[in-house]
Amino acid sequence: MGYKIETRCIHGEQPRAGEHSFGSVSVPIYQTATFSHPGIGCSSGFDYSRESNPTRKELEDVISSLEGALDTVACSSGMAAVMLCLV
Repeated sequence: MGYKIETRCIHGEQPRAGEHSFGSVSVPIYQTATFSHPGIGCSSGFDYSRESNPTRKELEDVISSLEGALDTVACSSGMAAVMLCLV
């Protein structure tokens, strides 16, 4: 059974209880510039905040869910989005 639009706007398709650090129900805002890794050659999936971070990934996942898209790219400005389409 699919969730209504109100729930999908906040949680996406599948609310994932306990997946976030410290058991938060909603995605916390990660205001860090760099991320640690378990070891050399082992990535946590995030390197540098301007490139990607868990908060932006969750935003992209929710927008993909709402639009029925396979993938979404969140840009920092409208001009960045225009350039992304033109390049």
